[in-house]
Formats: sequence, structure tokens, C-alpha cells
Amino acid sequence: MGSGHSWTALCASDEELLLLDQHDRALMFDYAARTATVEGGMRLYDLNRALDAHGLAMPNLGSIDRQTIAGVLSTATHGTGARLGNLSTFITELELVDGRGDLRRCSRSRDAELFAAARCGLGALGVICSVTLACQPAFRLHSVEEVTSIDWVLDALDELVDDNDHFKLWWIPRSDRCLIYRQNRTGQPVARSRLRKLVDQRLVRGPIYGALLSAAARSRRAAAAVTDLIWQATPRRVQYVDASYRVLSFPVEVRHHECEYAIDRRHAAAALRRIRAHVERSDLEVNMPIEVRFVRADDIWLSPAYRRDSCYICPTMALARDYSAYFSQVEALLADFDARPHWGKTHGVPPARLAELYPRFADFLAVRERLDPDGVFLSPYMRRLLGL
Repeated sequence: MGSGHSWTALCASDEELLLLDQHDRALMFDYAARTATVEGGMRLYDLNRALDAHGLAMPNLGSIDRQTIAGVLSTATHGTGARLGNLSTFITELELVDGRGDLRRCSRSRDAELFAAARCGLGALGVICSVTLACQPAFRLHSVEEVTSIDWVLDALDELVDDNDHFKLWWIPRSDRCLIYRQNRTGQPVARSRLRKLVDQRLVRGPIYGALLSAAARSRRAAAAVTDLIWQATPRRVQYVDASYRVLSFPVEVRHHECEYAIDRRHAAAALRRIRAHVERSDLEVNMPIEVRFVRADDIWLSPAYRRDSCYICPTMALARDYSAYFSQVEALLADFDARPHWGKTHGVPPARLAELYPRFADFLAVRERLDPDGVFLSPYMRRLLGL
């Protein structure tokens, strides 16, 4: 079990849970080789600070940094950037203990099949003890956050994605406005108000946003009024420069549900327009944004970005509301695009369909059987997920 930052039952069990909270050391930093080796229980926020102290940084990060490194790698957690893969693509070597208690090491040149499976292993192959990560010299990002028209963004989507190191958008489907993030490397010095950052991240995006969502939950009319208020209160344009890990990751204070699906990037605008049209003519309750991000193709067997440049579409809902109808209808809307679910987020894709979506699904099952023939790591949820 990692940090528990998951909406699925990957780590739920009526038996025993193994926590790596005290298996969290940094083992080696090699600036010349641009690598770092750390134990599996290290949290991302500790990793980021340790890397920075050694003049290094992860090439990319997701929005949340509370997870363990083993957790984010086991579910192919990702950030955004058309030229960057998910976090699992940064692994150069991995060490785990399998279901028989044997220590196994793998890399591209050593047990390559295990390496292809274990970089997104769902916790089904063993306990990740340590990983070696390909890093980069520490860098800063210039971030521009801007409220703009969703129609303009969808028309210009390819250019926006290709012209920025990191691009993402937040959009509430019944709104004609969205918030876009353009983040690019810069040699400029850090220029960011710490007070404004504290107020924005801890107050505005925390209790104030939570109170607005509670008000929106009263009715669809209230939700529309709150959405309009949120856009009116959001600054039209904000820009700043900061260390990469402080730009890419930030606290998410409002508890919520998420689902997320990766589709071929070429269909991103069409898929978002389909969701918009469906939500506008439905009576669905939608009270939080859809987050849209972009990831480069990779060769990891169970990565949602396997062999295709991908757009990740992530609907969210405030915790107090029923999300099931909204999420299941989005899943159905994206099925025509061969949408692959994020393994750590709510989804209802059955094993037979997963086997169609992932060409190496059967190969993954064969590696799992080899490493854990007695099913030490197979919870009831894992058995259902893998069709066992």
C-alpha cells in the first residue's frame, strides 16, 4: 500500500496491508549520471526537495505530490507535456520482492519483460523496494494561467499542446470558459509572491472553494450560479516563475471523486465536444472541472499511454455528491475512442475489454503468474480487475 491516494480498491484488503512508510530513504544521487535511487516508500514531496538539494529535478510531475514513489509508478501516474511520458517512463532500474520472497532487479537490459510489466504493475507483481530514476538538472518554469473561451481552446488545441512544454486545461462542461495552464522552461529568476501562493492554494482553493461547492449542491440552478461566480472571481491572467516542482504540483484541499481516461491525442477535441454536448442536454449534476492533460506514448505494457500519444480526460465531483451517473456516462461517451482507464481512479471497464485495450495484457498476466503463483498480492478487487 502506498499513500492511499486512489479511488479504486487496488490496496483494499480484509487480510494484511504492508506499509512502506519507514522504507523511504534516498539511497544515491548522481548528478553526473543525472540519476537518483530511492526506496519505494519515499513520498514525492520528499523526493522533490531532496533532488533540488542535489541540483536535480524530475522531468515532469503530476498535480499531487503526496503519493509514494512506488504508488505513482505502479499506476503510471502522469503529468502533462506532449514530449514527456508518464512518471513510470523515468525509471531506469527497479528492484522488488516477489510473491515467493525473492529479490528481483530489472531494467531494459536485465529481465526486460519484467521491466515492461513492473513499471506499471498495480501492486500485483511484488513489493517495490527501490527505483532508479532518470532526472534532469534542476530547472524553473514560467507559468501563465489564463481564463479564456473553451471554443477557442478546442479549435487551437494542437498548437497549444505542441507550443508549450506543459499544457493543461480545467473546464466545467456547461461553461463556455476554461482555465488554461501554459508552463515553459525559463532562465528567469524565481518571481512569485509567497503570500499570494499561500492564500490561493490554502484558502481560495481550500475552504472557500469547498463552501462554494456545498452551495452548488443545492440545485442545478445554484450550480450554474456558483460556476459563474467562480469564473468571475478567477483572475483573467496570472503569471509567475518558480522551481519546476513547485509549479507542477500543488495542494488540492477539496476532497472529491475522480475518473480518468486516456484516448488517442488526435481525438481530444472531438471527445471533449462530445462530452459537452451530452452534459448540456442532460440533467447530470456536474460541480467540478474536467482536467485535460497530454502525455507522450510509451512501451510500458499496462500504461494507458501504451504505443500512442495520449490525451487524459479527468472528470471530478465534490465528495458529498453522487458521481456514478456522470462518471459512467462519460465512460460510455469515450468508449468509441478506445479509452483506457487510469488504474488509480474510478472506472467500470471489465477485464475482457481491458484485454482488448491493452495488447500486452495476457503477457502481463503471465509475468504476474511467474512472480506470484500463490496469489500473495491478489486481493478480491485485483482478481476481478485482471479477470482471474
